[in-house]
Amino acid sequence: MPTYILKCPDCGKEETVTCKVKERNSIKCNKCGGRMRVKITTGNFRMRHGRPDVIEWKKQRGVLDL
Repeated sequence: MPTYILKCPDCGKEETVTCKVKERNSIKCNKCGGRMRVKITTGNFRMRHGRPDVIEWKKQRGVLDL
């Protein structure tokens, strides 16, 4: 299942949720009860040979803290 960052337009609360595509627009805010909206973001990893290659991507950009 995909992971979405949802934001409530009423109170501004953001939440990361793993849910089905059909369910993403029907999730209610825990704080105010409003309907959460999907926040458009960029991906945080790339696929290489069918698997996530997060560590190599971070090494190339100098953002890996080991």
